[in-house]
Amino acid sequence: MAAEIDCFLKERALGLIPYRRPILLLERSRAGNKALLDVFKSYMTVFDRRWHRRLLSELTKFDALRLPLGRPVVALEESAHYAQVLSLWGDREPIVALPDQMEIAGRARLTELGVPEGAWFACIHVREGGYSPGDEHVHAHRNGNIATMVKAIRAITNRGGWVIRMGDASMSPLNDMSNVIDYALSPLKTDWMDLWLCANTRFFVGTTSGLTMVATVFSRPCALVNMIPHGASLGMAPGDISIPKVLVRADGNVLSLLEIRARNLSGARYAQLFEKAGVTVRDNSAEEIHDLVVELMARLDGTFEVTSEDIDLQRLYRAHLYPGDYCHNSTARIGRDWLRANRDLVLTN
Repeated sequence: MAAEIDCFLKERALGLIPYRRPILLLERSRAGNKALLDVFKSYMTVFDRRWHRRLLSELTKFDALRLPLGRPVVALEESAHYAQVLSLWGDREPIVALPDQMEIAGRARLTELGVPEGAWFACIHVREGGYSPGDEHVHAHRNGNIATMVKAIRAITNRGGWVIRMGDASMSPLNDMSNVIDYALSPLKTDWMDLWLCANTRFFVGTTSGLTMVATVFSRPCALVNMIPHGASLGMAPGDISIPKVLVRADGNVLSLLEIRARNLSGARYAQLFEKAGVTVRDNSAEEIHDLVVELMARLDGTFEVTSEDIDLQRLYRAHLYPGDYCHNSTARIGRDWLRANRDLVLTN
């Protein structure tokens, strides 16, 4: 609901599609975040009553009236168009803004959570299996372990930042740490505050989960870990950086990017496909995650440095992403230190 609509609004603002005020048909009970649905009412006509949807859904049978919002982001068996739109959008301000009253309320709620006035914070989110247990067997390969974030969390707090752990009530508890708020399990958690935090975080540390897209809508740079499959291993926005999970054969050796392609696993979106191929999905280590977060902070501070070899490795990694791969249109980057440590996986031919 976030990225698809943002993609449409930005395409319209860029003049890529005819100017028109769209009508969104979405029953309120089905909205992933009802506060976001209300925010979008400033940008489009929203019918969120069940009888509205039943009455007007007949119009969607006509191709000339229907806009398939899911295609630019879900993009099954094709490259995500959203990444291309974000590249064209560049460093413009976000097209979606929170209402003034929500901005004021968010500042007050942040203080109530315990973050001092004027302090900066970063949001983190690690996908777990409790949010949608009905299809967890399909998406289990996308999960991570919050414990592997601890070293990165300390890197943030050691630099004077605060960390807000995002998620839902099914999440594993986060151990008590200085300058860290386990907001996912807080009684102060609300839909509107979820939005406010994603819109005001200095950066977002995430995984292959939908919440990352909310930060992207508000132009917040993302450090993305445990990305899978390989064909979807880059972030959507130009300023994002990411690192992928690796695939391990039964003999303990890690598959190169070329081997991943040869086994038709570059676009594998379902857990059973990796099992059928006889490979194990290995999560990123705490050190790899730490290094990626440190890299993003250095990039934001203007102190990050790369060598000519780093630029070549980045280019070679991208050469393994073919047209039709989910992130082929992305201009984001893979983490520098991960590329250095895994150059053999990239260079193998």
